[in-house]
Amino acid sequence: MIRGFESEFKVYLANRIIRSNPIAFFFAITNPLSKQKIIPFLHQADLLLHLMTVRPIRVLIADEIGLGKTIEALAIAKYLELQDGIRKVLILTPKILIEQWVSEVKRVGGMPWIVSSGSQLKNTFFKSGVDKAYYYIMSIDLAKRYPDIIDSVGWDLIIVDEAHNATLGTQRDYLLRRLTSNKHRNIILLSATPHRGDYKDYLNRLRYLDPTLTENYDALDAPKFYRVTHETLVFRRTKGIVNQAEGEEIFKKCHVHSFIVDISDVEKEYFSELQKILTEMIAPDNIPLSLLAVILRKRASSSYYASIQTLNRMISKSRGKEHPKKVEDILQKIFALGYDELEIEADEIDEELNKIVEAYADILTSRQIEKLRGILELARKAQEKDSKIKNVAKLVKYHLDRGEKIVIFTEYLDTLEYLKNNLPKYLGINETDIVTISGKNKGDVHNIKERFEQENGAKILIATDVAGEGLNLQVANVLINYEAPWSPIKLEQRMGRIWRLGQKKESYVYTVFLSNKMDRDVLENLYHKLMNIDKAMTNPPQLVGSKVYIASAENLWRADLGLLNLDPKKRKKINEYTLVLESIKGNLGIYVRELLAMINQLSARLRAKSVFPVIKGEKIRSELSKYLGSDYLSRKQVEKELQEWLSLFIYGGDKKAINLWKELNALLLKGSTDLGSKMILFVKGEETLRRIYLVKLKNSSQTLIEIPVAIDKKGDILYGLKLLEALKDMSTQILTAVPYESVEETNQTSIEKFRDIGKIKSTIRKLLQEISFKWEKYEDRFHKPLKAGQVFFPLDFDKTTVEEIAIFKYIREVESGEEKWERNSPTEEILKIEKEAMRIAIEYEKQRYIRKYGNDPSKWLVKNVSLEEHYDILSRDLVTGEVRYIEVKGHKGFSLWAELTEAEHKFAEDHAPNYWLYLVVNIGKEPMLFRFRNPLETLDIKTKKRYVLYVG
Repeated sequence: MIRGFESEFKVYLANRIIRSNPIAFFFAITNPLSKQKIIPFLHQADLLLHLMTVRPIRVLIADEIGLGKTIEALAIAKYLELQDGIRKVLILTPKILIEQWVSEVKRVGGMPWIVSSGSQLKNTFFKSGVDKAYYYIMSIDLAKRYPDIIDSVGWDLIIVDEAHNATLGTQRDYLLRRLTSNKHRNIILLSATPHRGDYKDYLNRLRYLDPTLTENYDALDAPKFYRVTHETLVFRRTKGIVNQAEGEEIFKKCHVHSFIVDISDVEKEYFSELQKILTEMIAPDNIPLSLLAVILRKRASSSYYASIQTLNRMISKSRGKEHPKKVEDILQKIFALGYDELEIEADEIDEELNKIVEAYADILTSRQIEKLRGILELARKAQEKDSKIKNVAKLVKYHLDRGEKIVIFTEYLDTLEYLKNNLPKYLGINETDIVTISGKNKGDVHNIKERFEQENGAKILIATDVAGEGLNLQVANVLINYEAPWSPIKLEQRMGRIWRLGQKKESYVYTVFLSNKMDRDVLENLYHKLMNIDKAMTNPPQLVGSKVYIASAENLWRADLGLLNLDPKKRKKINEYTLVLESIKGNLGIYVRELLAMINQLSARLRAKSVFPVIKGEKIRSELSKYLGSDYLSRKQVEKELQEWLSLFIYGGDKKAINLWKELNALLLKGSTDLGSKMILFVKGEETLRRIYLVKLKNSSQTLIEIPVAIDKKGDILYGLKLLEALKDMSTQILTAVPYESVEETNQTSIEKFRDIGKIKSTIRKLLQEISFKWEKYEDRFHKPLKAGQVFFPLDFDKTTVEEIAIFKYIREVESGEEKWERNSPTEEILKIEKEAMRIAIEYEKQRYIRKYGNDPSKWLVKNVSLEEHYDILSRDLVTGEVRYIEVKGHKGFSLWAELTEAEHKFAEDHAPNYWLYLVVNIGKEPMLFRFRNPLETLDIKTKKRYVLYVG
């Protein structure tokens, strides 16, 4: 990069600029080895800005799916790692998201450590990195079984993904209550759906963040309380807000389609007979038998191949397996409304379902088994016709011909294998054009995803939900649900794989239905009502034999139910099992109305009580614009300013092609240490900047933010983008930087400096007071009995300190005097320069003593010894005994280097503590004297036949 004092100062200043600029910080945390760069968005930078102003950081990030909650959490973690020195981070996540978290931790340069079993947990030594944090990642369902071990570790930060899964009164809840009871610990909860209808459950979640709150949830369940949690405990952004903040369509439109496939007579017969046996199986109100019916119904909706595998297991002779103790536990674990709620130990849900089928198959009667044998034969005949895969192949080809990449999601591994083996022959493509992600190859997800993301790589990705949940697949803009998810949450989670930050095209989501009675029931009673669909669109080309209904993603789950007002006390708990079961019974319409009533009434209640913050995109941009000193801030504007600043200020214009992410990351990591000494920057030309200060903003116990600011010649304060602009404009004129004490003997505080500090404190306070005040308001608003103690300590502006870190000295005329020129100068010219350098150095030494003792030469000695010693001036304080052996070097131009002979170098080594280098430069114009004690230690050395010392 650059060398010496100038380098040291520039790296230090750049580090503080990056760390205090939340947009630059997001750019800077990208690991240079990562192929996926982090693109910061204003809503993410604004979140970080808010949280920079308070400790501890204890927050629920409730952004919608696809807005980058994972990166937001890790950016906060990196800020705490660099600013506060945290070293132990625990990430609790659903099992199916562990690999995604590992990938994202690596992406920000973190050190992930997976804990995957109880024995590993017991034997793991939870160590801290010396200079960086360790990120321990484990399933919350593993952690909940070992609360004592987990709680015994001194975690600096705990991140809980899909935090809504920790419901009140569960083992997960018990674990999180213990871990969050330490109110000084940093806590980040992530959930796109933090409120699932039970206000006590939601408020319990807020108590993880503030354990001093009362457990009288009825008292807290009021708008007055919820409002003070906005932008303090809870942050929530939507796709619409992101588009507003950025001033452009970051999220393109997402078109949601219901894709209906006509089927043959053989297929119709299969589904008709299947419906009869399913109805018979649920009639006795036998829960295990109904469970088998629901499993078969779902598998049949996925593919003929999946249903054939299940039918084979049901009619096989494997009997006598021990029945699971609680069927209700099974329903909760594998029929949840969201994929993140699944509690399965296996790599795929097929394995869990197979175990259930084999365990309960012996409750089927002989008559039922015979009927299932007949249905198995019909399934095999239907598979030979398989209208579904043929029409899906046409749909896939339609989008491939448009140059688009496609993701196909299925719930089952069996269906995935069937599609992988059969789609190529219908599409006329190579097997290498299709990649799959499932429990069978989850260890190779990174490489598979990389193949899919390459421009000339695979065109189709087929994934199971368990393996694909959490993957960011925005390289594709087409998603096909090979079978219909039974809940809005699952549909949204699948959509979120492609309709997310970074998606540059309009998205198309298809859910495939067959034109049989069972699928039509789901389509008409579930999907049409959820999507507000009322008409079919014109069939796209090449899709003969199918019909497509279309809706906008913005309309999902907002059906107007008019005067419907079901009594909440009479409602049954709705999960996927209930919906499938009622579909078999023919009662799905009633339950869908119930589900929609729940959604609508919950939405109305959340709005009436102001549970979630409602923020406008303009406010996000306004807050960042104010803080960064811009009239109208945009992400692209900041990116451009950073590029130019790096090129000019850091590299002096020598480096044109800047890898923004790599360079910012290097500066963020290199310049974390303290500067050690105030610097003087020598600049050629007219005065622009006068001083640079570092503002340290603190709460009651620590420094939270460090903001560099500059004072220009008019006395104006420059910060944020205006500071970058000023540094960029003067960067090519900087001659060098040296420690303050190398030029000035004392650091006297001037009246001008006092005025600067007062103005700076006032200005910075105005920038951040409104944000910081939200936490004061939160802490002060509630007292006993609702809140029993303080948790959050925001900025205390009275504790702000302002440290001068650089002053500028301007030299209007600089004599050119390069090293090569001076070596070739006439001898008389060199002697003339050396003589003038000695005169200036001796006069400086005499004046130093006169300032100390007055005009009394009996108290000091300054003597020219250049003709008799291996140094030039002996300077001795006869009162204190202090001695300086001074080597004097002079240059006609502004060249900061000195050449020592071997004898001079040896003397400097032997007398290091008392050896000084006085360097007099620019002798031809405006002479300047620099002083360096023990220069062999403080300056760079190049050794040839002689020793050359370089400054700056």
